[in-house]
Amino acid sequence: MQEIYPLSGRDMATLCPIQEADLDPVCRFLHEELPSHIPVADWLGLCRYPWLSDKPDYGFHLRHEGRVVGVILGLYSERSVAGQKALFCNLGSWCVLPAWRRESLRLLLAALGRKGCHFTSLTPTAEVAAICERLGFRRLPGRFWVVPALSPTGFFSRRWEVVGDHAAIGERLRGQAAEDFRWHRRYPWLVHLALGDGGAGWSYLVGTFCRYKRLPMLRVLHASDPGILAGGLGPLAAGVRRRLGVALLSIPTRLVATRPVLAWAAEDTQPRLYRPPAVGVPAGAGEVDFLYSEMVALEL
Repeated sequence: MQEIYPLSGRDMATLCPIQEADLDPVCRFLHEELPSHIPVADWLGLCRYPWLSDKPDYGFHLRHEGRVVGVILGLYSERSVAGQKALFCNLGSWCVLPAWRRESLRLLLAALGRKGCHFTSLTPTAEVAAICERLGFRRLPGRFWVVPALSPTGFFSRRWEVVGDHAAIGERLRGQAAEDFRWHRRYPWLVHLALGDGGAGWSYLVGTFCRYKRLPMLRVLHASDPGILAGGLGPLAAGVRRRLGVALLSIPTRLVATRPVLAWAAEDTQPRLYRPPAVGVPAGAGEVDFLYSEMVALEL
């Protein structure tokens, strides 16, 4: 275990990167200390995400007399920004025991210390969001469209398809969309769809089930081709109502800017944060998504 930022004093914790050998005690700590009671196996599955084989670390943790007393997780991925590969780090769960709460900021600053990295924090509490914003994070657009999942009443100029079978999705997707599907199809709580427009291409969609005003809703988290999503919302709505039995669709305005027919706008009360690297091209709002993050790799 490589020690960094060593401090003197019997009551001070030692701050270290989380390595493979640390995962069992770190995940047991998260299971025991966070109120969600997510099983240890699910925390381990989150940390051992499959899409990046050479992980810089798994985040950072505090130890005192051999015991884990604080953790902040980091999930890394390589994404495209302005056509170039860029390293992203999604800051995951951040938990510190009350007796060492004064050292919480050390964890966050250590996690943010990787140079040239784009950072996201997608499920922070209001208190954590305020801290992150003071450290240079900015809020992603939080507005989304609520689209009634109605059957189409007219004819569409192109033949649209909504495909939900995993084998059929895999046959239709190409390039980065196929890669994204390959890494995420293992998570059973996600809804995977391919939306096609009759020949011009396919958009890979990832969503989760939720409720809006007590009605079942499919929340779209990712679309590999927002243009196809915008053009095919009618067929998509009909398809998910028929296949999944949902009454509503949630579509982020960062994916579809123009209000769809019959839709209305709502605000996501959960802060979604992004911090660009100190040097380099910042990602646009459309280039920051939720796909390679704790938000989809853990059933929250």
